[in-house]
Amino acid sequence: MSKANGRYAIIIIAGLSAGMLLAQSARADDADLLKEAEARRAIAAQQAERDVRDAREESYKTARTQPGKALERLRGLLLRVDNDPDLTDQQRGALTSLLKRDLVALQKSNDDAKNPEIPSGFHLATKDPRAEDHRELVKGATDRIASAKEVIKEIHEIRDKRAVAFADTMMQVDKSAILPNGDISFPRNWKELSLLRTKKSQLTATERAILKSLDARITVDATDQRFGGMIDFFQKQMAQTIVLDKPSLDDLNINNESTTVSLHLDKVSTRTALKKMLADLGLTYIIKDETIFVTTPAKAKENLTVRTYYVGDLVPQYDLRFGSSIGQLQALQTINQLVNMVQNNIDKDSWEANGKEGGGTIVFSPPTMSIIVKQSAEVHYKVMQGLVP
Repeated sequence: MSKANGRYAIIIIAGLSAGMLLAQSARADDADLLKEAEARRAIAAQQAERDVRDAREESYKTARTQPGKALERLRGLLLRVDNDPDLTDQQRGALTSLLKRDLVALQKSNDDAKNPEIPSGFHLATKDPRAEDHRELVKGATDRIASAKEVIKEIHEIRDKRAVAFADTMMQVDKSAILPNGDISFPRNWKELSLLRTKKSQLTATERAILKSLDARITVDATDQRFGGMIDFFQKQMAQTIVLDKPSLDDLNINNESTTVSLHLDKVSTRTALKKMLADLGLTYIIKDETIFVTTPAKAKENLTVRTYYVGDLVPQYDLRFGSSIGQLQALQTINQLVNMVQNNIDKDSWEANGKEGGGTIVFSPPTMSIIVKQSAEVHYKVMQGLVP
């Protein structure tokens, strides 16, 4: 065999192999789709049978007061069973037999109530308790049938609306897959969705000044300096007031005069330098009442606040043809990425998820499409800067 013929043979074999793999993949996909269709049909059959049985119970209630109407509804229910495509042949046969027996019994009861037999030698009683009970039974059956008819009507309306909504959604999904020709068009309510992430919790001018001073760069070279003197140093550098939680400091035996600290940092943020100095003494700070409040980490946790941030417009819509479960997984994946971005980039040491003792948490609320954040005012401001347009 020549080299050229050998190459042609290899190409043909590779093509046949790829075709076999594609065929196997298609068969696997068809099998999965068939199983999904069978499962949906079984659920629909169970729901259809449940609807019929509920309507039958309601018919008996209606029969107490309106036997004629109850008979009419039972006949309509029998016709529905004959024509319902969701029912299996076994379910259809069982329900048909049951409804026919009901029709015979109810018809007989109705006839007996209209034409009671009076044996010779007896006189019709002025009030027959059994007749009263029978009338109550018929009235109840009639009421139930009437109620069931209304329920069935509502079920059909809901199914029709659901079909229209699903078709409209699928049309929107198909349209979203087409690349725009020109300017990008956003949903009609995009502006309203984005406004849900507006700054609901505005900072005061003093709080903004504190945060700005904490971001300023600073160089510190201090060895065995008084704690009180270092607090004065930071107050002067930041031009802000620092309040000490004296009871907490007393519990830790920290004194402005006798306690000394050493700090050597070059061109770092004032936030980093202050946190480092306080952490070495088992302390931290929070922004409270427009001041920097120095306290213990345990006390700082007690002052965390909870705020919600709408993120519904940050979670894209997904192709419903892949099923609701896959869509939910895609949405949760996007939310997890958003949460991880916040926890890894905004004051990383303040989140419990990072194994720290800061006490900060984030929880996603599906009903409101919001993240619920429990954090200090300083971190809330940073989260707000990242999420609010």
